[in-house]
Amino acid sequence: MNIPHSRLRLTSSDIDFVAKQLGMSEKAQGFIMDTLVEGASDDIIDNLLTRDQVWDALNSGNDIHKVSAYLFFYVDMRRFLSMPYLDEKENIELADYVAGVLGEFTRQERLTRLSPSLEHQET
Repeated sequence: MNIPHSRLRLTSSDIDFVAKQLGMSEKAQGFIMDTLVEGASDDIIDNLLTRDQVWDALNSGNDIHKVSAYLFFYVDMRRFLSMPYLDEKENIELADYVAGVLGEFTRQERLTRLSPSLEHQET
């Protein structure tokens, strides 16, 4: 089974959006993209994605069409799905997984089946 991870599916538009909200330079944007590609520390990416400026911009609705569902759901899940009995790393993983699942089901071809390889079979 493929385990969905929302942060692995962030697009360059998502990075541009986050960087714009945080007032980052192009060099910093490149660093973020490299960090995502290399699979660097969860803390770095999570720190950027959970800033209030990103949350506020996503929920203002003005530029929501510029970001992927994965970014939107991850930011929401990190804000609202924090379990006190989990450590920070586990909360990041939980939010990443739930946001990935939600993001997958926003794709047209995934609306009616759990796996892209499974076709409806009649018995």
